[in-house]
Amino acid sequence: MGLFRKTAKADLVVYNCTIYSSVGEKPFFGAVACRDGKITAIGDMDSLASLMDSETRSVDLSGRYVIPGLIKLSDSPVMKSFCGRYMDLTHCEGMESLSDVLTFWNASHPDDEIVFGYGYDESIFEGRSDENDDEEYSRQKTAETIAVLDSIFPDRPAVLLCGSTVSCIMNTAASNIVSETAEEEMVQYITAPYILNLLIPFDFEPIYEEACLRIQEDLSAGFTSVINLGSPDYFEALYQDALISLYNDDSLDQRFFGSYMMNRPLLPKGLVRKLMERKTICNEIDGMIGAEMLNIRLDNSSAPISFSMHALEQILTEAADKGFKIYISAAGSGDVELALNGLEHIRSKGFKNPFTIESVHDPAMFSEQFIYSQTCIYIDPAVLRGECTTEEYLSALTLTASEAAGLDNCAGSIEKGKYADMLVYSTDPMDMSPGQLMESGPDMVIINGKIVSSSMMEVVK
Repeated sequence: MGLFRKTAKADLVVYNCTIYSSVGEKPFFGAVACRDGKITAIGDMDSLASLMDSETRSVDLSGRYVIPGLIKLSDSPVMKSFCGRYMDLTHCEGMESLSDVLTFWNASHPDDEIVFGYGYDESIFEGRSDENDDEEYSRQKTAETIAVLDSIFPDRPAVLLCGSTVSCIMNTAASNIVSETAEEEMVQYITAPYILNLLIPFDFEPIYEEACLRIQEDLSAGFTSVINLGSPDYFEALYQDALISLYNDDSLDQRFFGSYMMNRPLLPKGLVRKLMERKTICNEIDGMIGAEMLNIRLDNSSAPISFSMHALEQILTEAADKGFKIYISAAGSGDVELALNGLEHIRSKGFKNPFTIESVHDPAMFSEQFIYSQTCIYIDPAVLRGECTTEEYLSALTLTASEAAGLDNCAGSIEKGKYADMLVYSTDPMDMSPGQLMESGPDMVIINGKIVSSSMMEVVK
């Protein structure tokens, strides 16, 4: 047995390139070595020579530029993948507009075995809101909605999921199927998740193909990771199934970090159970798929059921106690203030979880009111749209995004020990505008230490 451990050789070395190890830092000329999906060394080619052998793949970048892989924070790939595959009910303002949407779908999708719609307003179609907790009124409004469903879909099962995903409404055909199955399976309580898992309206293959398409589109713009925000858990779980299939086939070319979206208060204990279930599913997926973020959508001025300070504090405390990252999308200045009150509450209890507020309203406007406001990660939607300098744009999509996801120790910069996710450009990215950067795309994309796309394969040895 030898006394000295052999130096592990690199799987990939890229060299003869200008490296931006982190946005805002001075670039340097050198090389990067990768092994087992991580960056193992950075320096000049001579210093990395000992890490190479005949099995190492080496790439002469001929003076090109290397930056960290970008992390996408907008335009949920999940909802894009399901676009056009369900009835969008978000703009239905009453029974008449609902009937119009259902009628159009019935005529244009005669072969759908199960009809599915998402996004209706609970206050309109179930009669549930802050102002009205009358159960009889709620039953009446729900019955009216069911009557509309039955009139348009008398034979096919139809399920409508509300915007908060807490409840759903079925027509008689769907209700009969669910009731019979629940009786056979001796299910005591019929919940929205039970109904949705029983009456799945989506086929796996089209979603799988859409996921592949979304990933390729993102790679062409340089997004090696995505933090998914704003999509209901039901849709994200189906999308994640496609990603797990890609991962099992060793074909997953983008990191996906999911979030549990909620836009109305939920019981904290039940919420945490769901968060833990999601996290457990992704525990063994090697940093490629994660589910450790709670995404709260605060818009109290228009939400049917709004967040009280007490409800938000309870939810944040339970989530923080289990180590979840918190990302709050705040619509109005009052929502930002509410979020900062929540931040103050959990920080005063000693929780240091990443806490992000995305809003057009800068939380700094309330800095004098809150002791811990400086510990908030602030993201301006305008920056995500590229309405800023290139340095601000790239910083938001690397350093800030990785910090928000709690990944700053393994992503966001080119450093030893971090994910080997990098982009290669023939033009200095800092000389391009954000729009030009997205339009031109990288010459090469490296994810997990592997070249997954390149327009310059002739230089690979």
